[in-house]
Amino acid sequence: MRRWIVLGAALAVFALGARCEKNSAAPTPTAEPTAATRLEKAPIDDAQIETVVADDFEHGIATYSYSVAVTSGLPSGCHTFDSAAMTRNGFTIDIDVENRAPTGDRPCTAIYGSHLSTIELDPGLPPGLYTVHVNDKTVTFTAD
Repeated sequence: MRRWIVLGAALAVFALGARCEKNSAAPTPTAEPTAATRLEKAPIDDAQIETVVADDFEHGIATYSYSVAVTSGLPSGCHTFDSAAMTRNGFTIDIDVENRAPTGDRPCTAIYGSHLSTIELDPGLPPGLYTVHVNDKTVTFTAD
């Protein structure tokens, strides 16, 4: 019986010493390696034209401004929204929406997310029918 008590006391001292030693040392911060990433076109879930009308009642003039509300997809938990860039050529507007994604075999959650962007179109668009290409989605609207 005495042997068990001595053995138990020795184990307790060892465990206490190991615990104190473990807690007394500050954890060493480890730098997360920066994973290589790539840009890729984002899937477009929705694109809608938004019109804002500003009335100048004193002069009887209405001015219009337009924007595109874009809901782009994030195919996995590793994808992040990167950018939306617009170019206009006459009555055609192209908007390129890109995500950033890791390269290689990094494990990612299979959770589909989305990102909402509002892209303001050029102020003072001339009246006419416009075609807007947002990656693989096309919408049209008439500017007044």
